[in-house]
Amino acid sequence: VLLTYRALPYRAPAEARPLSVNLGWTLLDHNVTPTARAGATLTVTHAWRVDALPGEPHASWFYAPFVKLVAADGSVIVDINGASALEGWAWQPGEIILSEVTLALPADLPPGEYTVQSSLFDPNQKKNAVYFDPARPDEPILTLTRQVVVER
Repeated sequence: VLLTYRALPYRAPAEARPLSVNLGWTLLDHNVTPTARAGATLTVTHAWRVDALPGEPHASWFYAPFVKLVAADGSVIVDINGASALEGWAWQPGEIILSEVTLALPADLPPGEYTVQSSLFDPNQKKNAVYFDPARPDEPILTLTRQVVVER
């Protein structure tokens, strides 16, 4: 397997509120297209900085982003669990990992407000990442959520 990575400049938006992640990472940005049309695509972007490596063997770890589009009644419209990930053996302190997941919205999706749920999951360990807001360090965040409006 040949893996290719590109180094690109990155600057977090001024309005971004960084969250610490239990992996020794920081979530610098989590952005979701705020509006979309039925039949179009919706983009979810994450930017994580590797602040430190885990103190245990982690070469086989790979936390991949998962993204779900959820209707107001709780039904899952789109579920992406197979986004690409950077394996643990390649993590380097100071690196920023950018992830962009694109969801194809059904053409017959009714207009309205939907919730995008996302996080990181490692299928090898069967573990989710856990986020912490520095302002509320005693309240773990298991899933990141954003609202999106689907238009006709």
